[in-house]
Amino acid sequence: MRVPFPNGRSHHGDRRSQVRGEAEGYDPAREAVLHGDGPQTEIQYRLAWARTHLKGMGLLANSRRAVWSLTGAANELLREASTWDDAHKG
Repeated sequence: MRVPFPNGRSHHGDRRSQVRGEAEGYDPAREAVLHGDGPQTEIQYRLAWARTHLKGMGLLANSRRAVWSLTGAANELLREASTWDDAHKG
């Protein structure tokens, strides 16, 4: 699933709602499940770790709290993936 960042930046709350709408097999009841004793849901917890890992790989940057943007390296990776997809369509 590719989730583009409009204008190159995104607030993580906006991204969660877009992921919800596009995820295959998404079950709204799962969004209410808390991680451990809370206050985050399991989904929020996993998305936070995904952002942390992507930032560590140099693919995401955050300019201020809760605002994330794709780095040049991430954009290049997406361009390469798109080119590969186009070349390998059956």
